[in-house]
Amino acid sequence: MGNMLRRILLPLLTLVLLTSSAQAQFGLLGPVERVQAELIADTTAIEPGRSFRLGVRYQIDPEWHIYWKTSGDAGLPTEITWRLPEGFRIGEIQWPVPERFVDGEIVTYAYSDEVVLVAEVIAPEALDPAVESWTFGADSHWLVCKVECVPGEKIGMELTLPAGVAAPSQHAPLFEHWAALTPDPTAAEQPLKLELAEEPQALAPGEEFAVQLRLRAAETEWSIDEAAVEADPASMGIFPVFSDPWEVTHPERGELDAGGAQFDWTVRVRPDYRPQAGAEETLRAEARAPLVGPGGAQRVAVAQFNLPIGIVGGASAGATPEPAAPATARADDAGGLAESAGAEADGAPFSFLAAREEVRHSLLKFLLFAFIGGLILNVMPCVLPVVSLKVMSFVRQAGEEPGRVFRLGLSFAGGVLASFAVLAAVVIGLKLAGAQVGWGFHMQEPRFVIVMTGVVFALGLSLFGVWEIGLPGAATNKLDGATRREGYGGAFFNGVLATALATPCTAPVLGAALGFAFSQPPAVIMLFFLTIGAGLAFPYVLLALNPGWLRFLPRPGHWMDTFRQTMGFLLMATVVWLVWVLGGQIGPDGVALTLGFLLMVGVACWLLGKGFDYQASVARRRVSVAAALALVLGGYWLMPERYIRFMSGAGATAAAMAQVTPQTTPAATEQAPAVDAAGQILWQPFSVERVEQLAAGGRTIFLDFTADWCVTCKVNEAGALASTAVREAFAEHHVAAVKGDWTRRDPTIGRVLSYFERSGVPLYVVFPADRPQDYIVLSELLTPQAVVGAIEKAAGPATETAQN
Repeated sequence: MGNMLRRILLPLLTLVLLTSSAQAQFGLLGPVERVQAELIADTTAIEPGRSFRLGVRYQIDPEWHIYWKTSGDAGLPTEITWRLPEGFRIGEIQWPVPERFVDGEIVTYAYSDEVVLVAEVIAPEALDPAVESWTFGADSHWLVCKVECVPGEKIGMELTLPAGVAAPSQHAPLFEHWAALTPDPTAAEQPLKLELAEEPQALAPGEEFAVQLRLRAAETEWSIDEAAVEADPASMGIFPVFSDPWEVTHPERGELDAGGAQFDWTVRVRPDYRPQAGAEETLRAEARAPLVGPGGAQRVAVAQFNLPIGIVGGASAGATPEPAAPATARADDAGGLAESAGAEADGAPFSFLAAREEVRHSLLKFLLFAFIGGLILNVMPCVLPVVSLKVMSFVRQAGEEPGRVFRLGLSFAGGVLASFAVLAAVVIGLKLAGAQVGWGFHMQEPRFVIVMTGVVFALGLSLFGVWEIGLPGAATNKLDGATRREGYGGAFFNGVLATALATPCTAPVLGAALGFAFSQPPAVIMLFFLTIGAGLAFPYVLLALNPGWLRFLPRPGHWMDTFRQTMGFLLMATVVWLVWVLGGQIGPDGVALTLGFLLMVGVACWLLGKGFDYQASVARRRVSVAAALALVLGGYWLMPERYIRFMSGAGATAAAMAQVTPQTTPAATEQAPAVDAAGQILWQPFSVERVEQLAAGGRTIFLDFTADWCVTCKVNEAGALASTAVREAFAEHHVAAVKGDWTRRDPTIGRVLSYFERSGVPLYVVFPADRPQDYIVLSELLTPQAVVGAIEKAAGPATETAQN
């Protein structure tokens, strides 16, 4: 028992050391606080019907900053969630005017040193006299940045106020200080005036307006303090409030004199904005400036400006026709279903496309496509490692009685069908809840990817002989272990694993079937998923029904040791791929912690291998299992799970989680080259606006929707899209290559996929120059000839272009 305890304590010590390192680097167990937050009030007591102010006071380390409600080109707005006693009401957060931070071309709006974010609370008109005090709570999440950015949070802040006569609290002066730096949009007179050189005319979606502003003091005896601005340029500025439908630049200051300061600002209506005819939208900005007055008096003035601008709607703005009403699926006389391809999208995704009309599809045809697609999944790269394991299990069964071989085949098929049924149920539940999901949606969840990585890693270690759970009293050697009979549970689990690894792939004809299925009622979705599962399991059921065919397989022997280890390396390659996918979801820090978790999985497997030898007592086996579970569950919780919760709790986006410095997006111009100097395709990031701009500029567009977890996508990228013929065709025809990344859920990409009757990636669409409505949809499996042919069709006369 002493040896066994040492074997347990050593990996546990390793776990502690790893998590201590994680603590130092990521702040998982005791983060280095860059921001101190506390809940404060401006009153000492509560009176019925009286209002008072609650605030969260943030004290920020020197040289660090947290973000305003509009963070700018990077960062994340600071968030507060209030908890109030019953009957109390609270208003919106009041945001003081921020500072402007510039790092190269990146402009952000944030607070340094200290800030108080305030909200007004109104007490009920009648308070329960039996209640002597009320407790208020708040949770806050923020992103604090210097050079690097660190998410932070303060959960469970509380403040208890008694009933009684209200009086200013010790924090009341702090509230007044920050109130003076917070614009009051309800004020009849703003202390600053913002004058426009030219009144804006009504704009259409996609149109720009160059705004020339002059900021000056509203009162004639006050003026801009030029000396204060020269000493601290950040003391004056105009801060745009980013909101739909506006795309705005950062106002840049020009000339400055006692009469005011000149600012240049460009605003643009989003191209995909679809207003009602005659609509008017408000462009908002806030401003701050130091003023000097009579006798040299100084003060800081803040103001909010609301600029109403008319938006030209309807056909004159090139708006998309009214979206077709969502169609309900129904059976027709031919045993098919009618559907609207745009049922899940708000009409066409681009203004140059018409909303799709209702079309009829044969249910039987798409069920056949689903079955064939599931069958083809068996030869897709994602599932090959598990298929190889199943082939090895058939080799083991070559000499067994036919009934057992048949039952094992059914167990594998049962695992496949059960997994597809669970996936279908999740899809149905999410769709009923209003979420937009597609094929491979589970691979967009980092927790699922981490668990799959751990399972595949443990399975690979079992093939290398690190762990095997044998039966007591059975003498065996390595060959016997390799040829030991497979159990029904193992066959079922292989079916589950095959499904999990197969679903990130999209096979030919499967994409069209799924695009149809995802727009159908729940019963049809379930039918399609089970049909795909039946196609995936069909070869194994067929072989199980004909056990005589097993005689054509090699006889069991020593070669199976080598084959088994080879399969182990294939599974480790799958682990590398899954970790790479994870890197795009939770960044390098999350990957480092996941690798630490895999180390714990490896130690746990080693413990099981040591504790389950054929002479082990029942007590030893139990200790091994308990220690292994502690390592796996503890390693997962303390490393990747806590990291994901920590980041998600801070409201971090994928870019923040990955700690990636934001990059500026290159302009989408008709003059931008198709390939670089080395002949490589220049990919532009997808957005609806970018595609609209390129189409308006007369460019042929190649639209590629991909994901890190989509193996089919990566095969196409490394093969057809990297070929010399394709690159030369892009250069010759000046094709604009646009890539949309669906590694993480993106509703905009989801709507585009739905329009083109797809439920997942890959999707390849070619929009011909000058007639993008005559688009060409390519197959999920690309060849250089198919891509070049589509580009040449797009470059030809209109009569030669057809939608596939």
